[in-house]
Amino acid sequence: MTPLAIGDHVLANPQGRASVTLATGTRLLLESASDLVVTEASPTLTVFTLAQGAVRADVAKLEAGARFLVRTPDTEVEVRGTSFRVSVAQPVQTCDGASSMTRVEVTEGTVTTRHHGTEIALHPGESWPAACPADDAPRTVKPAPPPREGSHRPHVGPPAHSDNAQNLPASPPEAPAPAPPQVGDRLPASDLAAQNDLFAEAMREKQRGNARGAMATLDRFTSTYPASPLLESAVAERMKILATSDPARARVAARDYLARFPRGFARGDAEKILATAP
Repeated sequence: MTPLAIGDHVLANPQGRASVTLATGTRLLLESASDLVVTEASPTLTVFTLAQGAVRADVAKLEAGARFLVRTPDTEVEVRGTSFRVSVAQPVQTCDGASSMTRVEVTEGTVTTRHHGTEIALHPGESWPAACPADDAPRTVKPAPPPREGSHRPHVGPPAHSDNAQNLPASPPEAPAPAPPQVGDRLPASDLAAQNDLFAEAMREKQRGNARGAMATLDRFTSTYPASPLLESAVAERMKILATSDPARARVAARDYLARFPRGFARGDAEKILATAP
């Protein structure tokens, strides 16, 4: 059995594998070139973040109220005593038109996946993302081919008002501004590792009982990585810390969480905080 602390990395080199057996009896097998980070480790909540590669997990039966999760850059996977595999690969389109770089395969038990606000239960023999029904399969829109040389091109720009103006070249259309990063976008491995490390630092401060330090680190995380796949976890942890130290600010944080993640995994915690308001 291997003792693990928040922030620890379990690594498998490109030529081999790595295995870990937790004190609970849960067994984890990392495939080659994988990186698994301990994000949360408490009697009631165990969370690993798979930064790259793949992990096979045989999760021992959990005690009442305990939770076991594996997070990837764009998906959260939660289980209760089961065998499954999670991997990170090239993004594919899901049936709802979004994309995911996560793959989940279930051998035993039940697995719940959460992706872009959608929650799906998987059973033995099922995988995610699943193949879409033929009639509902998402369609890829191909860009129009460039006009052939000598073909007619429509006039671009304001209409000509004089003979001289007709000879002026049309102004090229402005290039669209790059889209801002969104939660779930694929990230460079180095950037994801930095996010994992900063989030793990906040969890270590929380575990030491340093609420102020944990809050400061979580605030730094959310401002530095507003599109991080760990953003929901950071917002939820901040809300929970405030619930034990500043009830008024906790209610503000709970409303903020529900506004951002109306179907999030910590919705019950947020609703409980709001329900206990004086």
